[in-house]
Amino acid sequence: MILDATQSELLQRCDGCEEERVLKLTDLVLGLDHPQGGQGLDPNIVRLPPCPCGAVEFLNRTFDRYPAPRDEAGHALPMHAAAQAALDHRRRVNAVADRLRELGRISTGNAQRVLAESVRPPDLSTLAETFDQPSAGISPAVNAAKEKTQ
Repeated sequence: MILDATQSELLQRCDGCEEERVLKLTDLVLGLDHPQGGQGLDPNIVRLPPCPCGAVEFLNRTFDRYPAPRDEAGHALPMHAAAQAALDHRRRVNAVADRLRELGRISTGNAQRVLAESVRPPDLSTLAETFDQPSAGISPAVNAAKEKTQ
C-alpha cells in the first residue's frame, strides 16, 4: 500500500511483512513489458522492487471514477474509513504513475501508448485536497520513514 508520495519518493507498506520502506521514483517504471522484450503488456502497471521479505507488489493506475457512496435518494453519504483509505491509496497510485510519466520513466514497450494519452486519471484534480501533492516534494510521513532507517 502507498502511504504517501512526494515529487521524488513514495512510502510503501509491504502487504507481506507490513514493513514500511521509502522508494525512489527514479527506480520505478510506468508500464509492464513482455518478459521476452519489445511488446508492452500493460501501460497502467508499476512493478515495485522486491521487498527484503521476498514479496513483489504492483501498482495499478485507474482511469475510472471512484464511486461515491449515495443513499437511495441519491444523496451523498459519509465515506466509511476503509473506503476513504482505498480512495486515498488509489489517488496516490495515480499520482505516482502521473509523476513517472512526467519524468519519462515509462517502459520501452508502452512508451508510445503512454505518451499518446490525452487524459489524466479523474481523481488527480482533487489531489491537493486529500494528501500532500507530489509536486510539493515535502511529506512528513516519507521524511519520518527515512529518518527511522538512517
